Amino acid sequence: MAAEILTTSQSDFRISGLGSYLKEAANKGNLTAVILGVVTLIFVIVVLDQLVW
Repeated sequence: MAAEILTTSQSDFRISGLGSYLKEAANKGNLTAVILGVVTLIFVIVVLDQLVW
């Protein structure tokens, strides 16, 4: 699963976002949180599509 993570030789940067939320929910096996995250992702995509294009 894609998430906002950047790893260098000395540092590990984790940016909070929807991808990070979905990854953590999936890693913990929280199906309700995964479904909520996917629904939110679909909502954001549809809203941006309607507003921008």
